[in-house]
Amino acid sequence: VVSAMVRGVDGASGASSGKGSVLKGALLMAVGVVVALSAASSSTASSSAAPSSALEELTDLTDCSSVSIATNYSTDYLSNDWYIVASSDSDECDFVCDHAKWTYDTSDEELTQYVLHWKDDAWDATTRTYDSTSTAGEFTTDTGDFYVYHIGDHEGYTYIISWTCGDYFKGVEVYYTGSQSVDDSFLDKVNDIIAEESTISDYTVSATNSTGCTNKDYTW
Repeated sequence: VVSAMVRGVDGASGASSGKGSVLKGALLMAVGVVVALSAASSSTASSSAAPSSALEELTDLTDCSSVSIATNYSTDYLSNDWYIVASSDSDECDFVCDHAKWTYDTSDEELTQYVLHWKDDAWDATTRTYDSTSTAGEFTTDTGDFYVYHIGDHEGYTYIISWTCGDYFKGVEVYYTGSQSVDDSFLDKVNDIIAEESTISDYTVSATNSTGCTNKDYTW
């Protein structure tokens, strides 16, 4: 900017060399004032930046490493009704009768998850739709990612261990087609599988709340 303004003075038609020097000096002084004010403004903005706690939270949300995908992964497993039987998140473990319906749209390659739990004598629901990525078994939204980490069988029923990392949830969940409640041996088996993946090895899961669920008519 300084160079352009000085070139404008030096190249002005009919200006004497003395007048050009005076104008040049005046412009440089003016630019110096602008630069000083800009630096002061920048310093003020920096001092009013988000506190370290907020920065730590942002770092946590953006620290989303991928995990390996189930070796037997197929989109055939996706469209299903699931009981969410375990989670690494203590708040979700308190949810009563946590369950979900997944649908996979083969034409748009989208996975929609309709999740419900019992709250205040009614079913409380959320819906989220993910786009497929170039990696099979990995899905994404503008606010987070979902991975199908493991697909297994327990007592003749399919279960999926998933890893979700976004600004709405970060953790491991276990989806099961068999029943809402599972025993400790199943949880032990699942946690052993989670421990095999370094990214999520610390995200051990506990059972979700299945109190009174056998007496409820499920909405899927």
